[in-house]
Amino acid sequence: MDEKIKMNGSDLIPEVNQKITRHVNSLSDPNRSSRKRGLDGIKAELFGKDLPCETVANMYRDLQGPLVLLMADPVEKCREITVTIVEKYIELTGDIESTSPLIVPMLVQRLGQQDLIEPSEELRLQLTQLATALVQLSKKKNGLYLDDYIKVLQRTLIDPYYEVRKESCKCASILSQSIPEFFHQQSESLIKPLLHSISHQHSRVRVAVVNAIGNNSLSIEFT
Repeated sequence: MDEKIKMNGSDLIPEVNQKITRHVNSLSDPNRSSRKRGLDGIKAELFGKDLPCETVANMYRDLQGPLVLLMADPVEKCREITVTIVEKYIELTGDIESTSPLIVPMLVQRLGQQDLIEPSEELRLQLTQLATALVQLSKKKNGLYLDDYIKVLQRTLIDPYYEVRKESCKCASILSQSIPEFFHQQSESLIKPLLHSISHQHSRVRVAVVNAIGNNSLSIEFT
């Protein structure tokens, strides 16, 4: 970014405000190390100083645009730190109103394409867990993004990494329970990818798939 980020709210701690702004200005640096340092700095300032939740929310909302773009950064470590920041923010604040409009399309971009876009299996798992967290918090508002989540689940349910498949079954279950009146209209599109895993070599995947298919709402319990 070429311009300084202007932070909102009179309650912001000036020193933290200045540091956050400096770190944000590093996010578009061509140097991968500079971007990583910027992300590490943002994470430390937002979550390492016991700031009031409202202060963190004000800061995050101002920087989330350039931040979320780094979920597609060419450097894996930068993508990992970015997703961690988003996860921590959602866990701390439960803020789905400002996060979902940016994060859900990025989840579709990284996970919901015909080709495998995200090469790291651990990051695909982390992104799928992020989708689960959003679905869990959004409840009835999941209807706004149902088509997007279906696109993601159609791919993640057949992901090469078995942990992603298990997490996807969990996500689908929570989604179906939150908006059953809408979900049943789309559930058939998930049967084929679920059947694809019915003979998976990992028994926990097979169990998850069998339970999901055997329950019309896909509501299953995970330990």
